[in-house]
Amino acid sequence: MKKLLILLANLFFVFYILEAIANIVDIPYTILMKQSIPLGNTVFFIFIGLCFFFYFISGFLNVFPKRYFLPFTLYPIFSFMVIFTLTLPYFIRKGFTSQSIDMSLFYKEHLGITITSIVLSIIQLYVAIWFIKKIRRKALDVGQSIISIKGIFLFILFNLFIILPILLVYGHANIVVLADNIAGDYMRSDPMSLYSVQKTFKKDTDEVDLIGMIHIGGSDFYKELTKGFKGKDSVVLAEGVTDKNGLLKSKVSYKKVSKALGIGAQEKDFRIDTKEVDIIRADLDTSDFNKETLDFINKIFGSINKGEFSKLFRMEEDPELMKKVSEDLLYKRNKKLVSVLEENSNKYKKFFIPWGAFHLSDIQKELEKDGFVESKKVVVRKIFSYMDIYKNIFNRLSKK
Repeated sequence: MKKLLILLANLFFVFYILEAIANIVDIPYTILMKQSIPLGNTVFFIFIGLCFFFYFISGFLNVFPKRYFLPFTLYPIFSFMVIFTLTLPYFIRKGFTSQSIDMSLFYKEHLGITITSIVLSIIQLYVAIWFIKKIRRKALDVGQSIISIKGIFLFILFNLFIILPILLVYGHANIVVLADNIAGDYMRSDPMSLYSVQKTFKKDTDEVDLIGMIHIGGSDFYKELTKGFKGKDSVVLAEGVTDKNGLLKSKVSYKKVSKALGIGAQEKDFRIDTKEVDIIRADLDTSDFNKETLDFINKIFGSINKGEFSKLFRMEEDPELMKKVSEDLLYKRNKKLVSVLEENSNKYKKFFIPWGAFHLSDIQKELEKDGFVESKKVVVRKIFSYMDIYKNIFNRLSKK
């Protein structure tokens, strides 16, 4: 077994160098040829798999010295984590599918990330060469006993008190980056909380407030928001797709998610007082959607209800389908909203539009085309605190 592991370790060294060289070459190659080098992704995934394999082998078995192999295997993994976080905003804006990402353009537009990636790969190459020259023999000088209770204990402590906190901080950092970029200007995030943004647009005596919404949030957020919906000549143009003909075979309730996170939900806490303000539903019915969109929604909701989340990513691999879905779920609904706004412009002077933050950048463009001008008035409201959610999840898990 030891001989086999030593053979695999030598193969690992080869992949360590190959992957570093492949990444250094891939960037200029992609810029020039508009595509990645052949087998580049294959080499990368095999290499990362070997990194994890030898990390746990050297940790749990007394085969390779931990002081050499642990940092050696961790460096490429943490390098990938750094690059992933730096590129995450771009992936969010463009979509995560290979068809929607132009890496050639990305490398040109983001020179800082491009240079960082090359530098990290050069360091990886240098580390590999230094490792092989200086300490390869020591690292392959396997111990006599394969199992070391002390070694396993120290490895577990290392993961609990060093690696786990790093991963938790890293995961939270990515959540913050995701939240801050996923919905344009109408959703903001800092390390502690997620916020909704309300912008006001004016044209003559008409005034429109666009308010970024989310399906789950703090109960106080929804209750405080609705208190501002009032006025004699005011109306709320409400979001909400109807299903009059029962075309949706599967439905998802956000109440379950909100309960699991220990916070509120829009469908439960967002209650508008009709005595204070009029409400007009300014959305479509499912019968207005293409058949492909309905099939997509039913598959999505069905997969979520069954917990089959891997299917969600496979559905996004069809660019033509995603184009039709986006047309229905975003642009058609936005056009409907704008048309309802125009139809009621003579009846009301103040319009509140509390819609999903994804919609509002496009709606803002439509308003500006129609002559509306953004005012300096911007209201930012806290939707929820990340720490409150983490505490709620921890408390739920500790009770099980």
